[in-house]
Amino acid sequence: MQPVIEILSRKIFASPIKDYVFSKNLISIRANSYSKGESYDWHVDSPHLDQKRTDISFTLFISDPDDYDGGELGTDDKGRLISVKLDAGSIFFYSTGMLHRVKEIRHGNRHCIVGWVESLVPEDLSRRFWQTFAQS
Repeated sequence: MQPVIEILSRKIFASPIKDYVFSKNLISIRANSYSKGESYDWHVDSPHLDQKRTDISFTLFISDPDDYDGGELGTDDKGRLISVKLDAGSIFFYSTGMLHRVKEIRHGNRHCIVGWVESLVPEDLSRRFWQTFAQS
């Protein structure tokens, strides 16, 4: 099995992802696990870790979605609620300043890798502009 850091580096620094996050540095990779009854309420991530900006947060799903009930990653983008529960090996990116949570686990175990990316484009609005520009 390949080391997690190699897998993440390929996912984050390869197209088309790099065209979305404008990756500069991969910051503070952490494993997390949630079991029955556990959750993480609404919060935003720290804008700085390890003396670097954390512009983009990500969750890399390790567990198969059939291995647990509940545990969806919920985001709130200015009132637009999104619920995410992806296949093992899939990664979800969101702005570090976006309100998010992990819903309660009703059964099984949810394993993920979380981390942050310092972007070459520090402002979220500027990244969104360049994403739109690049897609047209």
